Amino acid sequence: MGKNIRPDLETSFYKLGYEFGKIIAPKNLDEVKKIFNDGNLGTLIEVDWNILKLENSAIGKSIASNKPVCNYIAGLLSGALESIYGKKFIVKEIKCMAQGCDACYFEVKDTGRLGDAEDDNSVPS
Repeated sequence: MGKNIRPDLETSFYKLGYEFGKIIAPKNLDEVKKIFNDGNLGTLIEVDWNILKLENSAIGKSIASNKPVCNYIAGLLSGALESIYGKKFIVKEIKCMAQGCDACYFEVKDTGRLGDAEDDNSVPS
């Protein structure tokens, strides 16, 4: 079922997204949703306090894979949430349109650490 992204590229995409999420420096999740809509990345929906759903993911719908491929978006969400709340979050894609799912789903975990702490920002496993 399609191709998988090389692990080194997964990490690079996540880090790139993370840095972009911090650069855009949203003030709240509604701003993040607007950025996703305006940038044609998809429609971001809060499913639960720790689950975000991305409908019509520009990345997820563009490739077939047997594992999630939206590492850039996961990193972007991580950086954006850090900008909003001032602490580190790990965002992991748990379901992806690339796998044939109806949408992309991201699990959000609060690390309990303050933002801007040294971190390798590698793709969550």
